[in-house]
Amino acid sequence: MAACTLKIELDEPSATRLGGDTVAGTVIVTTTGQVKCDGLNVSMYWTTHGRGNVEKGEVDRKVLFEGTWDPQREYRYPFQLRCAVWPPTYYGTYVNVSHFVAAQAKVPWSSDPKVQREITVVAREAPADLKPTRLTSSRSTPWIGWLIAIVLVLIFGAMFFMLLMILLPIVGVGAAGYWFFRVFLPRRMLGKVEFQAEPAQVVAGTSVTGQLRFTPPRTATTDGIGWTVTCTEKCESGSGSDRKTHRHEVLRLHQQVAEAGTFAAGQPQAFAFTTTLPADAPVSLKFRDNQLQWQGELRIAIPRWPDWVKTMPLTVLPTGAAVSLVRGQQAASSGDQDGMPPVPASEEAWFAQMLDQVERSSDDPGRLRMVLDAVQGQVFSLRVDLSSDATEGPAQAMPEPGTWTFALYRPHDVEFCLFWPAPLRPPTQGRANWRGQATVIGYDDALGCLLMRVAPQATTPRSAG
Repeated sequence: MAACTLKIELDEPSATRLGGDTVAGTVIVTTTGQVKCDGLNVSMYWTTHGRGNVEKGEVDRKVLFEGTWDPQREYRYPFQLRCAVWPPTYYGTYVNVSHFVAAQAKVPWSSDPKVQREITVVAREAPADLKPTRLTSSRSTPWIGWLIAIVLVLIFGAMFFMLLMILLPIVGVGAAGYWFFRVFLPRRMLGKVEFQAEPAQVVAGTSVTGQLRFTPPRTATTDGIGWTVTCTEKCESGSGSDRKTHRHEVLRLHQQVAEAGTFAAGQPQAFAFTTTLPADAPVSLKFRDNQLQWQGELRIAIPRWPDWVKTMPLTVLPTGAAVSLVRGQQAASSGDQDGMPPVPASEEAWFAQMLDQVERSSDDPGRLRMVLDAVQGQVFSLRVDLSSDATEGPAQAMPEPGTWTFALYRPHDVEFCLFWPAPLRPPTQGRANWRGQATVIGYDDALGCLLMRVAPQATTPRSAG
């Protein structure tokens, strides 16, 4: 056993990092005897864990020291590492993604001392292929891989030529059967069906809209038309004959586009639908054996007949609200001296994303109502500046005794109205950087702002002093 121990001290241990940011800290080495070190390495890496096979990628690394440490000493080695641009931190049921700063001392003829610290990473944007960030160390050219693949195909093609000649007709019959039942028969009942939904790449908290049109050549009866958006964790464990696939549905959003009924022959049918993703919807992830998949499915249910079904993959991208929140926290961290515990980053991100969706929906009453209904009754943690008290409540305010104040959420520079039900009162001092909890109660069209009610838990004013 090596006569030394390692410890990592991060400059901002509880901070949430943006993808690509620099993480600074210090590796502390404490020795109990003389130690020869062939290399003190510090690295940044991400890793998946959960039900599927583990995948990991190193993003950045540095060698901090090589040499000999004297006994009964403490050595400190500062470092700066770049964190991954992608993927972001994610904790689910079957799939999890974590980021770590790790240090390891290579000690000859002994087990290497090592230590690691976890950090939280929020992505600025997603790469087009969703491939994660890795440290590039290989200089091999792409054509070598293609050459190997072509050689293997030729070898196995020659070995299994006869088998392929038997299997190809079977595959062809299967494909023809699928087309007959899934395309031909539904078309005989409904005619040509025109369907489109967009965008295929959507930001959490925004909407996917679609249109459906068809003219049935004969009178057709349906059990209803439904549009469903699902988010599913999919992972693979094991290999070869022991390989297993695991799925867990994270979220299902269903909208009934049309109820059961009858469509007259030759009568054009047209339907529109909109699905708004939750503001805290997880982003799409794609590794070799671990994925977070989003999909939209439109189904026209036809009794005693094959249903017409159309699926489309969706990609959920990071929201700018989370990036703005992290930047706001980083700017405010140096001046936060009141000793109060900070609002958890995940909770404040949720509030920021909700506020962002309300602002985007202010000119669309239908979409605004959907957003407000989705968050009705939810308790949000917020950190705002309280400005002036309102002399009278908004026009849409409930008839309840209490006090209205204007509140400013600085990361987005958005103002809204905050209601303090009696006997609660807004603080008279320290109104900057107030922290508490509130629920959404509506939206005032005249003021053009969100209305929120202070929750009973927030009876004590919290300020930056």
